[in-house]
Amino acid sequence: MTFRSVLLPCCGSLVALVFASHAWAQTSGSPAQGGAPAAARLGTVTVSAKRSVTLEDVSSGITVLSHEELESAGVRSVTDLGRVIPGFSADRRGNSAYTGLSLRGLAPLDYYTPSVVVYVDGVPQDASLMEQSLSKVERIEVLKGPQGTLYGKNAYAGVINIVTKKPGNTMSGYVKTTVAKLGQGGEAHIASPLIKDHLYASITARGFHRSAQSDYIPAGLDKYDDGRDQHMSGRLRYAPVGGPLDIGLGFGYDKTIEKNIFFKTMDDVKKRKANAKYGSFDLSDDIRRHVHSASLDIGYDFGTVALKSITGLQKRNHNRRIIRKESEAQDSISQELRLAFNPEHIPVSGVAGVYGEHIDFKRKSSILRSKLKTKNYAVFGEATWEASDRLSVTAGGRYAHDVANIDYDYNDGTVTAIFRKDDSWGAFTPKAAVNWKWSEDLVQFASISRGYKAGGFNRTELRSGADSPYSPEKSWNYEMGLRSDFLDRRAHLSGSLFMTDIDNAQIYAGPVGQQALHNGGEARVKGAEVEARANLMAGLALSAGASVSNSKFTSGPNTGKKMPYTPEWSANTAISYYHDVPSLSGSLVPRLGVNWYGKSYMDENNKYAQGSYSLVNARLSYESEAITVSAFVDNLFDKAYRVNEFNAGDNAIQAGDGRNIGLEAIIRF
Repeated sequence: MTFRSVLLPCCGSLVALVFASHAWAQTSGSPAQGGAPAAARLGTVTVSAKRSVTLEDVSSGITVLSHEELESAGVRSVTDLGRVIPGFSADRRGNSAYTGLSLRGLAPLDYYTPSVVVYVDGVPQDASLMEQSLSKVERIEVLKGPQGTLYGKNAYAGVINIVTKKPGNTMSGYVKTTVAKLGQGGEAHIASPLIKDHLYASITARGFHRSAQSDYIPAGLDKYDDGRDQHMSGRLRYAPVGGPLDIGLGFGYDKTIEKNIFFKTMDDVKKRKANAKYGSFDLSDDIRRHVHSASLDIGYDFGTVALKSITGLQKRNHNRRIIRKESEAQDSISQELRLAFNPEHIPVSGVAGVYGEHIDFKRKSSILRSKLKTKNYAVFGEATWEASDRLSVTAGGRYAHDVANIDYDYNDGTVTAIFRKDDSWGAFTPKAAVNWKWSEDLVQFASISRGYKAGGFNRTELRSGADSPYSPEKSWNYEMGLRSDFLDRRAHLSGSLFMTDIDNAQIYAGPVGQQALHNGGEARVKGAEVEARANLMAGLALSAGASVSNSKFTSGPNTGKKMPYTPEWSANTAISYYHDVPSLSGSLVPRLGVNWYGKSYMDENNKYAQGSYSLVNARLSYESEAITVSAFVDNLFDKAYRVNEFNAGDNAIQAGDGRNIGLEAIIRF
């Protein structure tokens, strides 16, 4: 299976169907649960991105997904977004604590330094919370490319901005339950006014048990890889109706208990027969993670100027056993102060802000004691000049200053390493972009921006202090694209060409158990992507996307090799049909989705690889205003595929989930 044989026919068929829909679509309406859309028009999308703008005004690649679109596609967590977003992948690498998110060929090689930053209501999330469950979500915005001029925390490859529903004067909520082969759980949410027109509150609770898929052969443990998640969060909001003040106080708690599973061969993956013994290594893994979080956001709207302060606190404890028992603890605090401006009678709008973050990390085992403190400070902003009704020009910049201090002691009885050091780095990263509106429904844009990943010290177990430090990675990013709405806004098409030139690429290399981040020369990513969706006929909806990227080291020890964890291409397509059933006061909605993935490598030497493969997901739902009941099958054909592979005296493979069949019910009030 090749890119040409799958991706191009997929996009060609989509475009043909979109244009053919003009002959069918005669009426307009809006899709809603409980009613079939009659050749519905696609709504206007507003993007926060630290400023409230329409999609047509954004000068970079972006995908915005509503709560209804996520629910229809069966997207339950951030890791499921690859079903609907081309060029995005989430490698779970065995468990949710080691999830790596990649966009456009830029993947994190260790999970402590993510390339993609996840925000929830303006608060950047801990690296161990990349696999966010999507509860009470209003919409998700995925911005591609460096976003350091818009967001406080540095975002090298992109941002996933999760916007949740704020409590208000209307009491609302839902109860959700899932019973499936690979897990069972429930979730409840309620939002209510406490003092009408002034004070509001919401609370969410969720529990989920992951059923075991695999047996451990040497240990004789049947169905070993089970796990469970627990989550609770709440929000108190003070926002007098009609007033300029909006204050939100939030809290959260997440608990995860699970295991890492390794296989020696792909045949073992198909049989789900895991193996704990790899030479001298015992990889039977047990992970327990607790995360406490709190946030305070204060907003004041002066009219043409809006001031926002966002404070985030997160405390993580992470205990694991792999080869030996280890514990990690991390405390972080972040503060962002942002000013958005849109003055009357002046064709300039923008945002400016300052950001600070302190992280205190500790790692301890029987042979290691490590403490790492980092401090990150930044000044950022960008402004857009509306030069005419058609032309707008954006310029921005960010200056970041990063400080790190490490205190490291290693002693395994034969090797001793003691390392103490301070270091700091700084960088200015500019951005420039232009937007040209050919018409109200056709926009073209081009941008150039600078990306920056700070240097630092490794948090992994090392036998030499000389291996600990690594230098900053920088990039130049170029993009040109367009967005178009047509057929009376019943169809939307967007596409981009992009290229990223990387200097001093940070790569994760070394023998098993001693891997560390190092700088490995230069690299280049070249690619293209396209997204489209259309409402065809009465009740028929189609979406599709495709991405191709060539990520390659261009100098250094891995010259000519492909960068790891980046599929050469990916594509997704889905079709849904809303069949109105008046006697049931709702609609029956079948949905079929297919995802294709190209070849990807698991290491910088390109020794281990996963070939191209496809996953099919199917769903049949009954939808009404108050109830949604769905039967679903994920990975319909039970495809076995790798997400990671390395050598630990023998091949060690981590695999994606097998077939999952289940039922899901949601009651809204």
